[in-house]
Amino acid sequence: ATFSGKVNKAGDTMSGLLVLSADPAASLGSATKQYVDAVSTALSAASIRKDGTVAFTAAQSLGSNKLIFVADPTSAQDAATKSFDGESEASVVIIDGLSKSETYGGKTKNNYKLTDTDIMTIFGKYIKTSTQLTGAASKSETARNWEAGIRYEKVFVTDLLNGFLQHKAESDPYNGIFTQRDSTDLGAKYFITKDDTLIWFLEAGARYATQNPDFTDTDGARSKSTTAARLYTEASNKFNESTSGKLWVEYVPNFKSDDFSYSNAEASLTVAMSSILSLKTAYQVYHREIGPKKDTTTFTTALVAKY
Repeated sequence: ATFSGKVNKAGDTMSGLLVLSADPAASLGSATKQYVDAVSTALSAASIRKDGTVAFTAAQSLGSNKLIFVADPTSAQDAATKSFDGESEASVVIIDGLSKSETYGGKTKNNYKLTDTDIMTIFGKYIKTSTQLTGAASKSETARNWEAGIRYEKVFVTDLLNGFLQHKAESDPYNGIFTQRDSTDLGAKYFITKDDTLIWFLEAGARYATQNPDFTDTDGARSKSTTAARLYTEASNKFNESTSGKLWVEYVPNFKSDDFSYSNAEASLTVAMSSILSLKTAYQVYHREIGPKKDTTTFTTALVAKY
């Protein structure tokens, strides 16, 4: 017999709706509209949209993979790209007693990755101290020094060997030697170790410098140009997630006269207060072969912003 209105099990087309009794329970069970809609709604709520309309609700792991093609940051909370990073610090010390003293300091260092093998760094610092003695009508400047420079690095062997060219201008009119000194360095940078915990490298190169003498140089003996070697080493260690330390030492022996030779060293400890802000304590010693006082020490506590 032939039946009309039947559905052939070999395959057929229905002219009306097929209403299922419930949501599927078996793997091969037919899915109802309400089941598909519920799954779609749940996925939409738990998924991140590429248009940026849905935000993360918890920390995310990339499973040791890279997040690539990120634009350079423009706001404080933006992610920093590999092509741009830096840190700046500021310090203020105000003393009020028998005398009033104010010291203001700032320092910055910014790195720009032009290509995978070309890096540009811009850096600078400024410190000024003013003192007002009891009975004095106004404050007088007792210390002021600044430094500004630019550096280009070329990566020859990744995480092992770089070359660099650097130019720096610095001024310290109260040190008894020069009011301003300009120097150009050419050298190589070698990484002894570089990992997530410890970074230690050495630099060696040659320096050409010119300087303007201070007011005590009546015969102009210190106003000439000079050449020197430059040896530098820096080690930074991350003790834990919030605490890190750094030690650097610099030695500049002069080829023409020991009077122009000097050494420089600083040890610092940094404690993170947030993902951006840290508190840094540093002690620096600067030694020169001439001048009324050969050693200058600086103890600084500063607020540091990393970006």
